[in-house]
Amino acid sequence: MKPLILATTFAVFSASTAGCATKSDYVLPDTARKLDTEEIAQVFSDVREHYEAIDDPGLTASILYISYGDFLANWKKGWFFRGRVTGKWYTEDDQLCVKSTTKIDGSDLICVSIYETDGVYTAVHPDGSYQGISTLTPLGDVMSSEHLRRVFIGHTVHGSYPEKDEIVEHWEYFDEDGTIHGRTAKYGDFTAHWEIRDSGCFYSDYDESNKYDGCYYYVHDSGNTYRYHRPWSDEVGQEVLLQGNPERLGEQPDA
Repeated sequence: MKPLILATTFAVFSASTAGCATKSDYVLPDTARKLDTEEIAQVFSDVREHYEAIDDPGLTASILYISYGDFLANWKKGWFFRGRVTGKWYTEDDQLCVKSTTKIDGSDLICVSIYETDGVYTAVHPDGSYQGISTLTPLGDVMSSEHLRRVFIGHTVHGSYPEKDEIVEHWEYFDEDGTIHGRTAKYGDFTAHWEIRDSGCFYSDYDESNKYDGCYYYVHDSGNTYRYHRPWSDEVGQEVLLQGNPERLGEQPDA
């Protein structure tokens, strides 16, 4: 299983040309340009990367690179093998580096060079072998922890999320003491714990079965509307900030 995790510690949006790439037949295009340290930092800040491995054909991944340093990857290979890797990312010596929370082949740090051709990115190991190929989609400017606290503490949000074949509406009030007072149109009232981490992660333990799933990364759209990105889903959520308190839960939009 180690090679699977290794191949997914880096990813960029999966390019359609990478579907059949293998160790033996992939060739870096002549037009490929190697990115330097500063360029890599700019390109990989606040993006979702969709990746296909070259050194492990059939493996794909969806990865968030957050400008405040978080790295969160979902990988899969076929129907049965899938997993998650989290950690921190940074750039140095013209390389993209990821320090994961789990040691990979005896190391928790991996660095690769990045080459770009027409918006397609190729990751190359230090020994010159190819790791994977991908493309990137920007998330928008992810809100800082300070901005999140200023916006959400003492306020109510109204949003919705997909569940099978229906859309479930929800309202949540974020108390200063770290409690969420919530209500869903389908399941009724609930309470949960929330916290804002320095990395820009808005964490909630609403789903205690998987604490990794608790991170939301917010982007301010306009006015009182905010988008959020989740590590485990490519779907983008949206919430509207309401002036309110716990007593106002559920008043919108049917009031």
